[in-house]
Amino acid sequence: MADSLGIKSKFAFKKDHGLIAGGAIVYPEIPAAGSLAANHMIPASGESVGLSLERAKDPALVGSGIQIPSSVVKKTAKGTVEGRLRYEGWERLILCAMGFESAITPGTPGGSPELTDTGAYRHVFELDEDLQDEGWAAGERTGGSASDRKVRRGMLGEYKQVTSTEDWVWYSSMVDKMTVKATPSGVDMSFDLVAYDQVRGAYNHAAWTLPGSANGSAQCLFTGMRVRLGTRAGGVAACVDQGVNGIEISLGNNLAAEDQSALSGSHIVQPLRSQFREVTLKLDYPRYSADTNQSALDINSEMIAAVIFTGALIAGTSYLRVGFFFDSLQYLGAPAPIDSPGAIKESLTFQAHRVGSVTSVWNSYWPNVTTQKDCEMRCMIGNTISANYLNEN
Repeated sequence: MADSLGIKSKFAFKKDHGLIAGGAIVYPEIPAAGSLAANHMIPASGESVGLSLERAKDPALVGSGIQIPSSVVKKTAKGTVEGRLRYEGWERLILCAMGFESAITPGTPGGSPELTDTGAYRHVFELDEDLQDEGWAAGERTGGSASDRKVRRGMLGEYKQVTSTEDWVWYSSMVDKMTVKATPSGVDMSFDLVAYDQVRGAYNHAAWTLPGSANGSAQCLFTGMRVRLGTRAGGVAACVDQGVNGIEISLGNNLAAEDQSALSGSHIVQPLRSQFREVTLKLDYPRYSADTNQSALDINSEMIAAVIFTGALIAGTSYLRVGFFFDSLQYLGAPAPIDSPGAIKESLTFQAHRVGSVTSVWNSYWPNVTTQKDCEMRCMIGNTISANYLNEN
């Protein structure tokens, strides 16, 4: 083979199975040759996932200036996969980062996704308390087996071309952090992953394809973004569209990715939260021209916000959409520094919190999907995919 090239690379991600009908649910789930297949490709533009080894050196003094070879006592597999935010393709990783999609029977109201028009569906992802494998709680789904599990991990595949079968697969990967950044130049998404281990071989890269429709593979554009902000007391109707020139959304899951046990050997046990999750929103403005945000900061107003990207029409009045919705935000700061002779800019940073209710102030965006989690951020996706991602095997 010739030297490997980025232009020939491909990426895929498949969630590990959580339905007992698909066989034993295990951590880690070892990839099979055909595990990654059609509709599993993700629109990544780069990655930095790597495997590192921790070795135990022998400290004995035996009259020699160099030790005998050390022993591997720990393997750590982690890194970042990133790319432009698109309307279809990242959903499984977003689901693994957030943790929950209601799997009760869709209806009016009902579970997710909601059929909104011919071939058009509305998904709502919520933040779950835990991300490690766990059973479904009462009311979270309809049907299935009591032995099924909520599984928020999966296989990240990369085609690197060193041989005709050179696919790298980082298996049982979990999302420690998810970040969305938007500027006029582009809208980017990244996921910090913690994996169990890596295998290399023939894992079906020729069959990897992007999911959904041709329009769904389009980039989310800054020009198609709407940012709404207002006080929680004023409600959604009083929110004002914001003339921002940059946003950043960050979800930190704070997974404990270093723990070992006597049963895990040199590998980690399945990560779980080591701290509270942290969700922040940052809004950047090209002009400081009104005192609205400074006044709200002065009195420590509780805020709400939504960041919504809208793409092509699917059918009827249903569009491709990706939106992030916040029910309670507290100011962390709102500086407007003078750093040049030009326009003074303003930047707002918020910490997101939950509010004590499973009902969101933003539920008019998903009127027929029943939310079930008291959480600080939700993601609504309008696409052409009919399957519930958490209930997917």
